[in-house]
Amino acid sequence: STAALGDGTLQMQVRDGLTALAFLRNNAKTHAGPVIVSGCGLGGIVAAHVAAIDRKVGGVVIWDSLRAFEDLLWAEDSLWSPEAFMPGVLERYDIPELLASVSCPVHWINPLDAMKERFDDAELKGLAEAIGNEARVSNGDEEMIEQTLQDLLDAADRE
Repeated sequence: STAALGDGTLQMQVRDGLTALAFLRNNAKTHAGPVIVSGCGLGGIVAAHVAAIDRKVGGVVIWDSLRAFEDLLWAEDSLWSPEAFMPGVLERYDIPELLASVSCPVHWINPLDAMKERFDDAELKGLAEAIGNEARVSNGDEEMIEQTLQDLLDAADRE
C-alpha cells in the first residue's frame, strides 16, 4: 500500500482522481470534449492537484475547501479532518501556488480557514491576485456553484 510508503490520504486520492480522469478520456462512449474537474472540501484540493498535474482539463471549480495548508500550521485548532495534512507539502508549495500553476480557468468559491470560516472580500481579492491567470475567487451559495459549473460545461461543449 502507498500508505506504508509514507503517502497521505490526499496523495492517494489525487492518484485516484488522475486514474478516473484517464479512464474517462479513454472511454470514448463517455466523453469526447474537455473535462471540467470539481470538488468540495478536501475533494477541492484533490481537484486542484488533478488540474495542475494533468494540464489538459478545461476548468476547475472548487468550493468550501481549505485556503492554505499553512492555515493548518498556524491555527491553534482546526475543524479539518487529519486527511487535510500532506506530509512535507509546505516545503514545495501551498494551495494558492498550486492553483497558480493550473493552465485552465480556476473558480474557487468559499475558500475556508482552519476553522472553516470564510474570508472577506479584500482577502478574496488578494487570493485571486496571488493565483493570477484570471482566477475567480469569491464567496457564494449553491446556486453560484451550479451556475459556475454549468458555464464551464457550456464553454467546453462549444470547443
